[in-house]
Amino acid sequence: MNNSLGKTVIVAPAIKVKFWKDIFLTLQRGKAPFHIVFVGHIKPNFKLPSNFTYIHCELTAAPCVEIAYRYAYNHIKDAKYIVNIADDLLLSDNFVEELINFYNLQKKKYNNDLLIVGPTCTMRSGEENLMATHDGGPVLLAPTFTTIENSMKVGGVDKRFKGIYWDCDRALRVHKMGGKVIFASCEELPPVQEREHSPGLYVRYKNTDRVFLDQLWSYDQGDDEIMCASLTK
Repeated sequence: MNNSLGKTVIVAPAIKVKFWKDIFLTLQRGKAPFHIVFVGHIKPNFKLPSNFTYIHCELTAAPCVEIAYRYAYNHIKDAKYIVNIADDLLLSDNFVEELINFYNLQKKKYNNDLLIVGPTCTMRSGEENLMATHDGGPVLLAPTFTTIENSMKVGGVDKRFKGIYWDCDRALRVHKMGGKVIFASCEELPPVQEREHSPGLYVRYKNTDRVFLDQLWSYDQGDDEIMCASLTK
């Protein structure tokens, strides 16, 4: 592995243990060093490698991912980057390396150190799984990659979220702080793809968590506190 790239921590609220081995082996085929931190209530029945940490937690998905972020900050001291994923995604072999390269290109392009970047995410149907709060609003909802330093500046997952939209809240914080959130086109980064249709968290929390997101943020078009994002062309 190319240690000059810097180590990336991959975090997720995770219960789909059947996919974990494949995710690890896919990332291992890449060139960039990584450490996985998965948190959830289903314990794997196989031994994990030294760069794969599982933390047992009975809480809902949003608190689980906050635990993963905090573990990364406090225990993986040589980490430079961090990215959140879902544990049922198909990733490319060079997922981490390509994110690092794309991040550095955008940093140079915009002359801005406060960046979150990510690939598009496609559902089983092939449809892009992106979201905006309103027409012309910030593009949200996909794996988000940034430096450990930036992630700590943005702050943790709001404990009032239960399962979803916590990542949208963090992305909107970056916009408000003067940063940029950039999701790459399919030509720039390979999309990640859902392995199976799993609407569980969305069905369970779409009402409470979306209501809370809307209480936190104003989406009036032209709101100069929120810089709009779009897919990179």
